[in-house]
Amino acid sequence: MLHLVRKGVGLLALAVLLALPGSAAWAGGSFSVEDLRPILQPEPVLAKWLNDGLEFDETGDAARIGQNVNPRFGGLRVGPYTILAKPKGAAGPFTLEVTVETALICRNAAGKDVDVSEATDIQEKFASVSVRPYKESK
Repeated sequence: MLHLVRKGVGLLALAVLLALPGSAAWAGGSFSVEDLRPILQPEPVLAKWLNDGLEFDETGDAARIGQNVNPRFGGLRVGPYTILAKPKGAAGPFTLEVTVETALICRNAAGKDVDVSEATDIQEKFASVSVRPYKESK
């Protein structure tokens, strides 16, 4: 019975720690639409289609590596990147949500693939993009 109480207390402590501000391993962070250009560069046809057909909001949301995960890269924004858009020239609010997915490549100083917590080099590669209707939540 005591081991169940200890386990319950341990889970409660973990839940409290995860709920504390600043304790998140991955958090959200804003980015500028300009930050997407290097990610989309390897896909010029797709980048042109997006840029020619859509007007983007000034900023969007992305994941952010927590300082406690890797101090070297704490605060770095990484995919998925989500930003609101609308057809170019359309009046009114943004009606589309564009999400750019990336693959995170984490390597140590020897060039070996490692977990993000051990990385000395982090790169992102384009993986996919999705466009869907956006309806503002009330």
